[in-house]
Formats: sequence, C-alpha cells, structure tokens
Amino acid sequence: MYKYQILPVPFKTVVTGIPVLHSSAQTKYEKEIERDLHQMIEEVEGIRFNDFKDLESKAEPSLGYWNKNIKKTISGASSDHKTYSKDKDAQITTQIYLFPMIQMFCETKKGAKFEIYSLGSANKFMIYSNF
Repeated sequence: MYKYQILPVPFKTVVTGIPVLHSSAQTKYEKEIERDLHQMIEEVEGIRFNDFKDLESKAEPSLGYWNKNIKKTISGASSDHKTYSKDKDAQITTQIYLFPMIQMFCETKKGAKFEIYSLGSANKFMIYSNF
C-alpha cells in the first residue's frame, strides 16, 4: 500500500539581467529607450552604485546637477528596489546604474519638431531620436 500527498512544487523566481528604467526625462519614448538600453547595456557607460544610500548621496556630484525630477526618479526607483528586496520570491542580482542623459528639443526652419536623447558618457553612449 502507498501513501502520497499532493504538494505544490517549491520554486524561487530569480529575475536576472532585466534592468528597470526609471527616467527623469518624462518622455513618451521611454519604452523605446528602455528596450534599446536593454539591448545595448554594455555599449553605454553608466555610473554604478551598490545601494541606494550611495546613489542618493552621490548622484548630484556624479551628474554635476540636481533637480526635482531627478530626486523624484531616484525616490521612485528606491521604492521599487525596496519592494523587490522584501519579496521572498525575487532576488536582485544586478547593480544600480545611473545614466547621464542629454535631452534636446529641436525645431527646423520649416517648423518640424523632433527630439534627440543621448545616454552615457563621452566614452560610451547611445543616441536615440524620434526623427
């Protein structure tokens, strides 16, 4: 005679290598930039941090400027990080990256408008545009 019991299969969810983009640019092109950044993460130079305490204290000196949008973005990213950290089924395996971004709004002589974004540094960067 056999005895058996039906139990759920134990598993742990590990999300690796999927960066989450928090941008202070507030543009409608964030999804496209996030997708491209996922593909080119090694091609773009970012400033790496091990925890959000370092990020919050060193973001302004690293970027060279500070505004309320950057503060709001870092606060939102910190909140998401805390949520993932508390989740027993999730494991954070990547570092925190801060990517300097230049956002330019352009208009031609004929009135056509387009935007240009540059992420990274002079050494390694990614350019994105909607024109």
